[in-house]
Amino acid sequence: MEYWPLLPLRKLGLFRGKLVLSIHGSDIREMIQSRGLQRRLFRMLLRGADALVACSESLREEILGFVPECASRTVTIHNGIDAAAFLAPPTDPFRLPAWLAGRQIVLNIGAFVYNKGQDILLRAFKILRANHPNAALVIVGYGNSAAIAKLGVDLGIDDDLLLLENIPHVQIASLLKRADVFAFSTRWKKGVYGEGFGMALLEAGAAKTPIVTTLTGSAAEIIEDGVTGRIVPTEDPEALADAISGVLSDPATAMQMALRLNERVIEQFTWKHAYQKYVRLADGLPVKPAGSGKHSG
Repeated sequence: MEYWPLLPLRKLGLFRGKLVLSIHGSDIREMIQSRGLQRRLFRMLLRGADALVACSESLREEILGFVPECASRTVTIHNGIDAAAFLAPPTDPFRLPAWLAGRQIVLNIGAFVYNKGQDILLRAFKILRANHPNAALVIVGYGNSAAIAKLGVDLGIDDDLLLLENIPHVQIASLLKRADVFAFSTRWKKGVYGEGFGMALLEAGAAKTPIVTTLTGSAAEIIEDGVTGRIVPTEDPEALADAISGVLSDPATAMQMALRLNERVIEQFTWKHAYQKYVRLADGLPVKPAGSGKHSG
C-alpha cells in the first residue's frame, strides 16, 4: 500500500501531519486474508494511523474484526455521489436495441464476477417471467460475460436477456432512467466479498429508479425495506423474483419509494457531505455516519 513510507517518516520526525486511512472493501479483505509477515505489517499500518475511515458501517465491523484495538479511532464516512454530474445529459446516450421497445426493463450493473450474483438474478428472472412475460433483463458489466450468457441459454431465457460489456460510465444514467427496476443481486460473505459500499445503489437513487437489492454489506445503510426500496436475502432467487414482481406490478408505489430514496441520496449521500465529515475528522471533531434504516450484519 502507498501509505507504508509514512510510518518510518513519522518515527523519524520527518512527517508531522495526521495519517488518516480511508479503507474500502478490497483493502480490508486483502488484509483479513493475508498471512504471516504481510498480515503483521498490515496490522502495524492500521495501528499507526491517527484515524481509520470505513466507507460503511458494515465495513467498519470488518475492520474491527481485524484490529479491534482500533475501535476508538475507526469511524464511518459514507461515500457520496455528485448527482448533478452523474445525471448530466451525455453527448452520446446509450440506446437499447429496438427489440426492447415497450418491454419492462430489469437492469443490473456490476462486474461479471461471482460475488456480483448475476447467476442468482438470472434464476430469479426465469421465475419472474411466468407472471411478467413482457419483462426483459439487461445486465451491464465489466469483464467477460460468457459464463452468464451460457447460463442464460441453459435456463432458456436468452431471448429476453441482453448482456452489455464495458459500457462507458457516462452512459449509465441513461440506462437507469430507462429501467423499470434496478436489481442488485450481490452476494455477501463478511471478510471475503460483498459490497463495501453500494455506489450503484446511490446512482439508481439519483436516477429515481426503483430498487430491489439483496442484503449485501451496506445495503441496509442506504435502503430501508418497503420505504425507499426493497431488500431481500442473499442467495434467494425466489425472494428476489417476488420483490421484482412487486415493483413491476405496482409502479406507482415503486416510484414513491424511488422518490424517497432520491431525497435521501441528495440530502445525505453527496461528496460534499463526505468532505465535510473528513474536515471534522481532521479538526478532531466527532463524525457520525448518515442516518439509515436498521442495519443488519
